[in-house]
Amino acid sequence: MDLRGRLIFGSCLFVAGLVALLLWITPKIDKFNASKEWPNANGEVISAVIRGGHLGSDNEFLPIVTYQYTVNEKIFSSQRLTFNDQNHTSLRSEAKRRLKQYPIGSKVQVFYDPEDPAEAVLQTGVPLSFYMYRVVMWLILLGGVVTLLGVLRCKIKGNRSIDNVNVDEKLPL
Repeated sequence: MDLRGRLIFGSCLFVAGLVALLLWITPKIDKFNASKEWPNANGEVISAVIRGGHLGSDNEFLPIVTYQYTVNEKIFSSQRLTFNDQNHTSLRSEAKRRLKQYPIGSKVQVFYDPEDPAEAVLQTGVPLSFYMYRVVMWLILLGGVVTLLGVLRCKIKGNRSIDNVNVDEKLPL
């Protein structure tokens, strides 16, 4: 791969990692953390079903719990249990297990956004998956930096492509 290709590749990695971190992951994690301070309201589970065939697949199941709650004398309903949007499972038994936590008619504590009470969850905090996404995006960002530094190093040494680098040569770190 020539230097221009490596420059483009490294720049794309860097920009993708940076954009994902700044515009997607970090704001979501900040909101998830803020949810720990949200006020709560008493709610009631009004429906609990399993929907099969998530995304057209017959082997995935999505437990759906619908609950109602009241804020400032206005009734709201939601189906969001947590901020983790990956609530589906390939096991019907796991979906049933999740639903058992929320039988119809049971009372639940609902945490709602005071600026938008329609946004609510039953479990606050940051899902583990978002910390993993953050690590992956940092690795992509780092990959872009390393690639760009490699391009800079080749440019300084006067190499035009990766094929011109002597692999037997001991390179200073």
